[in-house]
Amino acid sequence: NSTIKKDGYSGYDFYGDYLTIISHLKITPHVSKIVNKEIIPSFCFTRMYFNESTLNVHRDRKACEFTVSHCHYGEPWKIYILEDEFITKTGTSICYEGIDKSHGRVTPLTHKALYSFYFWVEKDGKYDEFRYDEEPKMEKIYKQLALDKSYI
Repeated sequence: NSTIKKDGYSGYDFYGDYLTIISHLKITPHVSKIVNKEIIPSFCFTRMYFNESTLNVHRDRKACEFTVSHCHYGEPWKIYILEDEFITKTGTSICYEGIDKSHGRVTPLTHKALYSFYFWVEKDGKYDEFRYDEEPKMEKIYKQLALDKSYI
């Protein structure tokens, strides 16, 4: 792996690893209740942010109708969603509509932080075609892991 440097951050990204997918499947029913919609996973990834990272204010792509950002490890770090500000830190999550609401982290980190990001689309909704990130391989992995109840 090489360090990624883009959009204001430097770090490592781990797209669709099994552990993050298992967590994604486990939290899906809870997030469905929060957003009051039937949702389908689109994709997930884990990112290690390095010192001095920020995250440019942006809107997410169409596979990110509903987003959960979870901090596994890290100092309190402010995220702006529209004009509102929230603090995430070790063990906390925030749920938001990533396509419709611009968001970013403009205060640089002073230490490393580890986050996982989980994304969903509404079943039969406007962005349904982006379920499983439009990847048959990802759909197969999600469905196989969902059948193995020992993980969930």
